[in-house]
Amino acid sequence: NPCAPRRRDQSMLSFLPPLSLSLPLLHAAPRDRPLSRRHAVGLIVSCALFRPPAASAGLFSDGPVRELQQLSEAKTTLDSLASQVEGGALGTADEAAIVVLRTISQAMPSGVAITDCAALMGKAAAAMPKLSADAITSAGRARSRFAEDVEALRDACRRRDKPGQVRASQDASAALTSYLSAAGSAYAVEQAEAGRPYSSDPETFAA
Repeated sequence: NPCAPRRRDQSMLSFLPPLSLSLPLLHAAPRDRPLSRRHAVGLIVSCALFRPPAASAGLFSDGPVRELQQLSEAKTTLDSLASQVEGGALGTADEAAIVVLRTISQAMPSGVAITDCAALMGKAAAAMPKLSADAITSAGRARSRFAEDVEALRDACRRRDKPGQVRASQDASAALTSYLSAAGSAYAVEQAEAGRPYSSDPETFAA
């Protein structure tokens, strides 16, 4: 296996941080008698402070890290929208429709719009060669569902249909959950933090 030497080298290098912390303690320890309790505890603590890299947990740190973060942000935004619309925080049906439509059409803080996330999902999938065949299939289906759900959300906004907006937002979020779950089978996926609440004023809402 051509990757075996590299993994072995990385495994050996992983011991360097705790070893470097332990060297001063070893040097200071008396050589004519066994290690004192103080030195022994110091050696144990220095090793305990070391944390292996995330890759040792079975997840790959490479891959489309930024794209997966953006998709996670899109999911969080959709969850917030669904909650705000359902709770009436975005005002009337007309006001809510304007806020939702603008929110999904404009770029999020990470730089991508929710309406562009279907294409982003395709791009991210192409950059995840370590996914299993089942995960690739699941991600592809999630992408198709997401594209349909976003179109349903836009249509619900045009019709001023608040229940339809809630349902489509939740469905799109669920599709992203499925996609991120498939990606998370081989790659690290960070959870996006909840965004600010949206204003009921369509002219000043926090998108």
